[in-house]
Amino acid sequence: GHQHTNVAPDILTTAKGIANGMPLSAVATRKEIAEAAKGRGATISTFGGNPVCCAAAIAVLDEIQTTYTPQRVAQMASYIWPRLQKLQILYPDTIGDIRGRGLMIGIEIITDAKTKKTDANKA
Repeated sequence: GHQHTNVAPDILTTAKGIANGMPLSAVATRKEIAEAAKGRGATISTFGGNPVCCAAAIAVLDEIQTTYTPQRVAQMASYIWPRLQKLQILYPDTIGDIRGRGLMIGIEIITDAKTKKTDANKA
């Protein structure tokens, strides 16, 4: 996330994952930005206030804080990255590039190792 880039975002948004797929989204911002939107009839949430979804989000955040600590994520990432790189070597005409940070991983699916042309049908 932004913590690794020395960037201080104005606004952070999240959805789906915050409540494990239940319809909920969240917006986090600096106080002055939130204050500027107050009373203007604007909303910054399309899925806001459902108590069941909010309870799910609290459970997800509790699980992240207790189980998926930065140390655990680093451990899991150090396990999966070398295995993905081995797959890339085994399937050079299918896996073009693997990029990301930690467990936020993108795998480029291609049709040819030389041209690196992407293939949505294979994906």
